[in-house]
Amino acid sequence: MPGLLGTILTMTMLIFTALSVTREVERGTMESLLAMPIKPLEIMLGKIAPYILIGFLQAALIIGVRRRAVRRAGRRAA
Repeated sequence: MPGLLGTILTMTMLIFTALSVTREVERGTMESLLAMPIKPLEIMLGKIAPYILIGFLQAALIIGVRRRAVRRAGRRAA
């Protein structure tokens, strides 16, 4: 279970973050973002932060579903 959780979260967060940055580069808006008076690190953190929150939500859902399944299996065994 922990391996599945890690794999799902890693793949989801990497793919969505990469697509977000790639979309900005293709549209040409990344250059205008980089020309602003904020640091490139702050831009990247702003692009990554929503996906980190989505990852936490996914982890909570996976753990919640797993716990519910374990409780149900325990009831059947008893």
